[in-house]
Amino acid sequence: EWMRFFKGVVDSEDIPLNISRETMQDSMLMRKLSSVLTKKAVKFLQERAKLDKEAYLSFYQEFGQFIKEGVYADFDNKHEVAKLLRFESSRAEPGELISLDDYVGRMAPEQNDEIYWLLAPSRDSALSSAYMEAFQAKGMEVLLLYSTVDEFVMSNLMNYASKSLVSAEAAKLDVDSKSEDNALSDEDAKTLQEWMVTEVSGLKDVKLSTRLVDSPAIVVGHESASMRRMMTMVESGRAPTLPDQTLEINASHPIIVSLSAARSASPEIATQVANQLFSNALVSAGLLDDPRVMLPNVNALMAAVLAPHAPAGDKPDKA
Repeated sequence: EWMRFFKGVVDSEDIPLNISRETMQDSMLMRKLSSVLTKKAVKFLQERAKLDKEAYLSFYQEFGQFIKEGVYADFDNKHEVAKLLRFESSRAEPGELISLDDYVGRMAPEQNDEIYWLLAPSRDSALSSAYMEAFQAKGMEVLLLYSTVDEFVMSNLMNYASKSLVSAEAAKLDVDSKSEDNALSDEDAKTLQEWMVTEVSGLKDVKLSTRLVDSPAIVVGHESASMRRMMTMVESGRAPTLPDQTLEINASHPIIVSLSAARSASPEIATQVANQLFSNALVSAGLLDDPRVMLPNVNALMAAVLAPHAPAGDKPDKA
């Protein structure tokens, strides 16, 4: 069915017909023909993709959705159909599409047989994501996906050429911190973690991250943002309840270091910052259903920052 963009004629003297309805009857022969034709069509497209890459890319721009459907709908042929897929990549030029074979051919040895991908609204959004920091630090390539359908493709394909397909958000990578000297001590970090769990609603655990470079925090082990959006549409726009999340914090980031100090010096502001930190991490993961809910906290933080600069007449009377 996913090959409905193909048109052609099959010459056979053996196809059984229901004469009264002039339709083909289901039979072992028809199933065999379907299998043979599918394999021939896939092989034809694979050959064309090698012979004329530009022509194939032009074809893919128009019919790529059918190819993707073939990967998640055609169990018997999905790995052969997957050879026809094309995606943008963090190492390729904007707009340039590469195949899974291209990616596998230049994998780094330390990737542990894992093909990494990241779903994002756009290339800029993907490359600026906190989840990309470890890959950029290690020089590892990541496939960039922009459509919810792409996530279905990866989830159903699961592996390719004996390599596992892993979301960049779920990857387990370690990087060396740039400012280890300024990082929180183990004791301060543990205290901060315990404090954040009690002060921030929606958190079930706070851990120290080994993959963050420039960002203060990310949520990990979370549900798929695109699947969540689909469930919201199914429920007539009503978003399902977001379960409590696990937050990873960068112990060497200035915000985290300052937050630890602010717990005692300015507890109210520290709580506001901790909540905003969590909201920002949810935005980065695409899990904050309504960003407007964090506006009161943002306004409170801005008011606190600007309070020392307010005109004398506008400052609250402490008497």
